[in-house]
Amino acid sequence: MRTNSARTSFLGANYVPYGQQQISSLIQLDSEAISENLSAWITRWQREVAS
Repeated sequence: MRTNSARTSFLGANYVPYGQQQISSLIQLDSEAISENLSAWITRWQREVAS
């Protein structure tokens, strides 16, 4: 069984965004849009995928 530390060692330092260039290239999620649509997305997921 792998532990979290084994997984982290396996992934290495490149797994975590590091440095200004990588941080600035990350996308920012629109939390307001997510909040407004979350209920509808859950309902759709339950209807189309979970059932």
